[in-house]
Amino acid sequence: MGDHGRQHFHNRSDDFACSEPYRQRPRPINLMKVPAFDGKAEWRVWVTRFETIADRLQLDENQRLDHLLQRLEGLAATVAFTL
Repeated sequence: MGDHGRQHFHNRSDDFACSEPYRQRPRPINLMKVPAFDGKAEWRVWVTRFETIADRLQLDENQRLDHLLQRLEGLAATVAFTL
């Protein structure tokens, strides 16, 4: 490759430089999995785990409800969606 190959590699690193400061984005909830709740597991343990993850993701009340409803299955979903 010679010097040309090294120079090309060095220049490529400049392409990845950011012109504005790095901004941390909130992680999507799917990166922090909460297992589904089917009504068989202990509710208090499950909801505490869910709330801890939701707090860390800084979810508002509407986002929490959206994610919680997606995680209900079986008897828990039946109760939630038929009331």
